[in-house]
Amino acid sequence: MEDQGHESFAAFDVAYSMAAERAAQDLRRPSLATVTSSKASLKRWLAGEVVPRGDNAVVLEYWLGEPVTSLMQPAPHRVVLPRFPADAGRESARALNETYAGATLWPAGPIAGSGGVWLFGGRHLFDRAAVSVQFYAADRRRDALLVGRDDLPHLRSFIEPRRRALVLAVPGSADGEVYVLDAAEARRQLEVTVDRLPVPAAYRLDALTFALLWALCNLDGSLQDDDHVIAGEQETVDAFSHLARSAPGRSAVPALSRVGAAWMGMRHCAQHVLRHLRPSARSPLFWTRVRDAEHAAGWLFFASWPEYIATLGERFRAGSAGARRVVVLPDTAVEEADTHERILMFLTVALMEAHSVPTWVCGDADHSGRSAFVLQPDEQVVVADWQGEDHLWHTDALHARGDLHAYADVLQRAHDSALTVSESPRERLLALADHLELDWTWLTSRCRELADYGLSGLLRPRSHRLSVAAVHQALAFVGTLVQQPSQARESVTRDVRERSPA
Repeated sequence: MEDQGHESFAAFDVAYSMAAERAAQDLRRPSLATVTSSKASLKRWLAGEVVPRGDNAVVLEYWLGEPVTSLMQPAPHRVVLPRFPADAGRESARALNETYAGATLWPAGPIAGSGGVWLFGGRHLFDRAAVSVQFYAADRRRDALLVGRDDLPHLRSFIEPRRRALVLAVPGSADGEVYVLDAAEARRQLEVTVDRLPVPAAYRLDALTFALLWALCNLDGSLQDDDHVIAGEQETVDAFSHLARSAPGRSAVPALSRVGAAWMGMRHCAQHVLRHLRPSARSPLFWTRVRDAEHAAGWLFFASWPEYIATLGERFRAGSAGARRVVVLPDTAVEEADTHERILMFLTVALMEAHSVPTWVCGDADHSGRSAFVLQPDEQVVVADWQGEDHLWHTDALHARGDLHAYADVLQRAHDSALTVSESPRERLLALADHLELDWTWLTSRCRELADYGLSGLLRPRSHRLSVAAVHQALAFVGTLVQQPSQARESVTRDVRERSPA
């Protein structure tokens, strides 16, 4: 009706009567010539409340050329095609598959590089996630890229469905840069602007932002799928809470994804530690293993981790010696990891340092099979591990003198062979970055840039079991370690003095 200019009843009534007369002649049914409608009927038809029947249906089908069943369906969205980015922008889009080994872009637009589905792959834990993406040409303006007015009709149609999607802005220059915005943030922005969409320069796609998107999209997709299963199995899981020792197999909750099982395992282990760790004059010593980047993402994004750390911090704030942590990060896992995976490993250790817990990283693969535990010297060992191959978790509480000595010896040997041996958190993380072959200057600067701007427009968890609070804390902490020019000069001077002969 709108397309033909007949949305008002006056225009509709004239056109409908003329259509009825033509239908009577062409269909050889004279009675149709006297068929009429009313304003109330038209209103109900347009609202989808009443389906036209009898002669009214015949006239409408003759006039509009569609069956009544089709006419009464919800109106389809108009197809709005995007403007294709310039050649340089399309080349940037095509280059994503070569740049980021952890994902594959499947072009679905009329021209490769205009839109498609980004498939984020996985190795051990992640089940892979598919995210809709759309590229838009953008102009540079100070600290943002602007998607202009001409693209807003298509942009609005792209972000309207309430699913995870990414808006990718590409400048017209041949610098190969791409900038990312979550579709939910784009919807929010377009509620207050009508002529452009700003995409922050801080959200440029690089190894850091890709690492965070890769982890969040995989975790979020699996946990949303598992939502009903986790809620339904809560009673089964709670039955283990009163046991000092338990190790249920994955088969106990077969419907869970691997990510869902990891979330459930971490949550139970955190509760187990908090139940068994007693206030003590001596602070606990932690043994933590990080199997790979996908498990590292659990510490960064699972909402149960910040809650656990906050409670633990309150309980041992008065500890005289201060907590310490050994992190086992096997060299074998590092060697097979891509850059974005090594960044997640680094941020996980940085998060632990951010909580004022000195952390030493051990790369010895011989230690990688030992379950995570917490040692309260001369009191107890609390085993709590959620990264086993075949179990949801492995928890225990040991008090025998022999066990205490054995676990203390393991901690000491790992500490003695640690890759990071400095008493300064900055020096420890610097040594870790060097071991992971990460550019320290670039990484600390980018972490500070992202932390200063905020993550809400880039990382939007859909599952309530995820949070970006810990990620932001890790980024902010690393950002504080950026070396100032004065510090750099002092470092060079000190290095020269140390190397000069007496």
